[in-house]
Amino acid sequence: MKQAFFLIVISLLFLCSCSSLSSAKKIGAFEKTLGADNSKVLSDYVQAFETQILKKKYPTLTTNKAYSELLSENPYSIASMKLYELFTDYNLDEYFESQLWHEIYAPVDSVLIDSIILRTKSQYVYLSENGKRVIGEVGGSFKPNMDIDSIVKIEFGICHFNNQGKYWRAIESIQNGVPFLEEFYDTKNKVSHISIGLFDDMVNRHKLDLNDYLVRRIIAVELGKFINDARVPKKNTLANIGYIK
Repeated sequence: MKQAFFLIVISLLFLCSCSSLSSAKKIGAFEKTLGADNSKVLSDYVQAFETQILKKKYPTLTTNKAYSELLSENPYSIASMKLYELFTDYNLDEYFESQLWHEIYAPVDSVLIDSIILRTKSQYVYLSENGKRVIGEVGGSFKPNMDIDSIVKIEFGICHFNNQGKYWRAIESIQNGVPFLEEFYDTKNKVSHISIGLFDDMVNRHKLDLNDYLVRRIIAVELGKFINDARVPKKNTLANIGYIK
C-alpha cells in the first residue's frame, strides 16, 4: 500500500514538473526549437532589458517587482517613455539585424500606394535562414493631403508579429499543459497583437512567477514592441514601392 502511495506521489511530481513553465523540460524544448544562436541573442536582450531599462527606471525595485511595475503602467503612456533610449550599453542595431529579431517579427517588404482611392497595401515577410517568405498583407487608407513619402516611410517602419518564426514555434512547443501559455498562444494566434493591459491581466490572473526564466523572456519580448520604435528600416528602392495614379 505504501509503495503504491509513493508511486502515485512520484508520478504526480513528475507530471507537475513536466507541465510547469519553469521545468527543465520546457526550457530545453523552447531553446531547442528556437536554436542555440537565437537563444543566446535572446538571453543577451533580456539581460540588457533588465539591467538597463528596469534598473534605470525602477532603481529601488527588485527585477521581478520592476517587471510587474512596468506592466502595470498606463498602456498608453509606455510608448511615450521611449524605453529604447535607456539602452546605452547594448547595440540595438545589432539586435534589429539579428536572426532572432526576424524569428519574432515580420517587417514590411513592399508598399503599394493607390492615389485614386487613397489606399495602401503593404506586404510583410519572414526573413528566415532559408530565404524570404511572404506571410501576409495589410491595407490602410490615407487623406488626400498627406505626403506620399511620409506614408511610405511609416509603412516600412511597421513590423508585424511573425506567427511562422522559430520564436512562436518555440512557444507552441511548450504551451500544452500550462494554462497561461495555452491562453497566451490561443489569444495571440487569433488577434496577433495583445495589448499590454490584456497581457498584464493574463500575468496576474495566472499568478506567474516573475523570477521564472521563461516568463521573463516572454514578457521582455512582449514589451519589445516599444523597443522597435527605435528601429530605422533600411532604405528601400522604388522596386519595393508601387504607385497607381
